[in-house]
Amino acid sequence: MYPSSFSHDHRGPLLVLTIALILSGGLASHHLLVQAPQETLVGVPPSATVLDVRKDFSRSSDPITVDGDSQFGLPIWGGSGTQGDPWYIEGLTINMSGTSGNCIEIRNTRAFFEIRNCVLVGGTSGYGIVLSNVTNGGLLNNTVIGHTEYAIHLSWTHSVNLTRNTCESSFGGVEVIFESSLVGVMNNTVKGCTYRGLYYGPTTSTNLVKWNSLIDNTFNAVDDSSDSTNTFDSNFWSDYQGVDESPRDAVGDTPYLISGDSGASDPHPMMIPPTYPPIVWNEDPTDQIAMLGKDFLYDLNATAYAGVDRWWLNDTVHFTINGSGVVTNNSILPEGNVYGLNVHLNDTYGNTLGAEFEVRVQDINPPDWTEEPTDQIVEFGDMFVYDLNATDPSGIDTWLLNDTSIFSIDSQGQVMNTTPLPVGVYPLRVEVNDTNGLVASAVFRVIVQDTIAPGWIEGPVDQIVEFGDPFRYDLNATDVAGIDAWWLEDTTYFQVDSEGVITNRTVVDVGTYYLHVHVNDTHGLVSQAIVEVVVEDTTAPVWTMLPSDQTLECGETLTYQLAAWDLSGTDHWTLNDTTNFVVTSVGQIINLELVLPGVYALRVTAYDPYGNSVSATLTITVQDTRAPTWSIAPTNQTLEFGDALSYTLSAYDPTGIELWWLNDTSRFSISQSGVLTNTTPLEVGRYNLLIGVNDTYDHARIIVLAIIVVDTTPPQWVVEPTDQVIQFGSSLSYQLQAIDRSGIGDWSLNDTVRFHISEDGLLTSVSGLNTGTYGLRIRVTDSHGNTLLASITVTVQPAEGLTSLQLAGIGVGVGAVGLLVLGVALFRRRSLAG
Repeated sequence: MYPSSFSHDHRGPLLVLTIALILSGGLASHHLLVQAPQETLVGVPPSATVLDVRKDFSRSSDPITVDGDSQFGLPIWGGSGTQGDPWYIEGLTINMSGTSGNCIEIRNTRAFFEIRNCVLVGGTSGYGIVLSNVTNGGLLNNTVIGHTEYAIHLSWTHSVNLTRNTCESSFGGVEVIFESSLVGVMNNTVKGCTYRGLYYGPTTSTNLVKWNSLIDNTFNAVDDSSDSTNTFDSNFWSDYQGVDESPRDAVGDTPYLISGDSGASDPHPMMIPPTYPPIVWNEDPTDQIAMLGKDFLYDLNATAYAGVDRWWLNDTVHFTINGSGVVTNNSILPEGNVYGLNVHLNDTYGNTLGAEFEVRVQDINPPDWTEEPTDQIVEFGDMFVYDLNATDPSGIDTWLLNDTSIFSIDSQGQVMNTTPLPVGVYPLRVEVNDTNGLVASAVFRVIVQDTIAPGWIEGPVDQIVEFGDPFRYDLNATDVAGIDAWWLEDTTYFQVDSEGVITNRTVVDVGTYYLHVHVNDTHGLVSQAIVEVVVEDTTAPVWTMLPSDQTLECGETLTYQLAAWDLSGTDHWTLNDTTNFVVTSVGQIINLELVLPGVYALRVTAYDPYGNSVSATLTITVQDTRAPTWSIAPTNQTLEFGDALSYTLSAYDPTGIELWWLNDTSRFSISQSGVLTNTTPLEVGRYNLLIGVNDTYDHARIIVLAIIVVDTTPPQWVVEPTDQVIQFGSSLSYQLQAIDRSGIGDWSLNDTVRFHISEDGLLTSVSGLNTGTYGLRIRVTDSHGNTLLASITVTVQPAEGLTSLQLAGIGVGVGAVGLLVLGVALFRRRSLAG
């Protein structure tokens, strides 16, 4: 890949590199050869329109690197490196997709070479073609697309021509930098680059840019050369804002200004891209078939970069072409005619594109059905007539039918039956021919149906019969095709004979019977009716035991069995008060959930299956004689000193809980939902409470409950004690801190000869301490005797610069002072205690 130190923007300071180029004959001997094109089309160079290079990209290749002339001899290169027979590679496809690097990189060469007819696709990073320190090269007819750097990069390069290349959709198109000269960029297309189409660096000179198409690049060209010898002429610039008015020659009337420090411009900016044909068919016109009797329409499409001026064709008697290139017929075109059309398109500069094609008129379509034939239904005995209709530009010749034994079709397409049609389905295939022998066909069915069912002479009516009596009902129906059969859907209790007489098969129980009776004709058509037969029972049930009054404790379940009898059986029971009671299907009265105390008058009724009933009245007395019961038996509660009491008691009574109460309201309270709490802080001890709960009828349940307050929690360190270190000759003073809900009762430690701890936890030394480490065990006790322990060490380190004798003397002195301090402290403590 080209070194990353080469910047895309060459306006800033450049690293000046001195390279000794040993060129045969010197730089002056290399001339840039540019041949002026011969004008044949307005605004288009012959070199851009006459050439029709057909590229063969059938060979794939890995990236190619050449460093020095000696590496041209590899098998991939043809030629010999002379001006008449240059080294060359052609027809390669190098696809860097998914990888990084340059497709082709050539450095430090003087031999003649060409890269032609190649496709170079960019990857994740890199250039398409890199030429560095190269003389005598050529790039011809290459397509370089999709590179993250410039498609073509030239540095320290001379006498190189870039011709008819396409650079597209890359970071940049062509970059010429670092003293490159005599580089010809001609007849190239640079399109859709996100940065610069062309770039010339500050030290470039004597380069030519001509007959190129710069299209839709962010910056079409930038020239930062310092000596302003780079030449731009006759290029197409997509961002050119000028006009072509006088003369109308496809050349802009004002120069195109090139961006950059050189101040260059293109004096003859082209209005049409020189590398594109001025007009081109999107699809080449082809011979057409016009269908007889149909409108002809042929849409021609061409692209004219300068805009379409007009369309025209040779035969305006039979055809017309509109401004969009759509060819249509002016009149009906006779069958068999062939029309040779010559169509032309002019752009706004007078450039012309032409084509020839034929329009041949043929009858290729069979007749069209005016209405597509469909299945037909005819009633049995009726005459069948069906009119078919079809049209054709050449005329209708004949109609044909597959079944002529019982059907016929006339010259107008009318189908009829020739004999009576029995009930059934008759598939028919009909064909209609035009005068050219083209045939349209269709298949349809003639369906002969008998759709009229038997008719009732007298309509069936509902019947009533007393339970136990015989049943007989005579039905009558008629049909043209004759009656075939009578039948009932349900023959469990009833039957019908061939004459339509319905009788009962067995003794029929009381009830309503719906008889679904059918009568069929000989074609299977059915008439049907539903006859309701009612077997009556008018006798009500009787009590086998007269209902009596009942008494019930509130909250208990009532179960009281009623007894009634009926010949047809007891169907269901009802009572008047369904809010508090229900009677089951077997006549049992039970209460619904809770029934409050009171007297309830019930009216109970027994029904037989047919609505006959018997009723009686009784009273249910509900009473409440019991106190509430504990849902969960209350238990004594133990409470840690300082904690809040919250204990929920739960009791149940069918009539509801009216009141909770207790005896000690100075320290406790109980809510009406049974939650017991303390109202003041509780000291350690036992509290016996008398707690009661009343129902809504003032029945009370009472219990004695003990609340026991204990203190089992030792003190806690505010700050955990840590080991202490002091210098010899210094006194220890270390404040310890502990907390407890009941307060701190006492501090003590194991070594009271050398140390002392005050009642507020201040640890001090009471005598001069020799160097060394002293282990202390400290105890702190709360007011209820709970103890917290900690162990620390006190380390006495030697003071710097003291001798052993001095340390001993100081130790004796400190010890004496310590004894004196201890004596004063003990005297003060006894005085306070007194």
